[in-house]
Amino acid sequence: RHPSQNDRRSCPMALTAPIPVMTMRLDKGGLRPADAIIRAMSGSSEEMEVKLPFSSAAEALARLGNAGAVACGARTFADNALWDREVDPLSTSGRMLRLRRVGSRTVLTFKRRILEDTRYKVCEEHETEIEDPAALEGLLRGVGFRVAYRYQMYRTLMALPGVQVAV
Repeated sequence: RHPSQNDRRSCPMALTAPIPVMTMRLDKGGLRPADAIIRAMSGSSEEMEVKLPFSSAAEALARLGNAGAVACGARTFADNALWDREVDPLSTSGRMLRLRRVGSRTVLTFKRRILEDTRYKVCEEHETEIEDPAALEGLLRGVGFRVAYRYQMYRTLMALPGVQVAV
């Protein structure tokens, strides 16, 4: 989450899914734009992140349920640390290295922005589960990385065919 997004008074929902060129058609049944995005992303083939504002997490979860999404577990707390270098930083070239802890699980994620100047963030993404987070942190520090930004959040994961949703 970008620091400027922390001031918003809405509940962001991040959708990640593969999608080629997104085309959406609103039928006469009155699909709202957010609902159309949710449905359109279920048939996609490239990694994309879309953030949609809702007045509350309850509204987002209800709308997802109406679209056919199913819960992927309970609401969880996530502690995220973005690692970067002082010299030749990743962030200036659209790349990111994140260490996320959720319960006893730790995942290292590398993201690289594929398309610039698009409405939605389209990234190459690689993830791997880490057995020994302390050893990895020592390794990262040893090769010149430091925690550049840290953020924490509660998330509920849901899924539609081919789409993972975090509220």
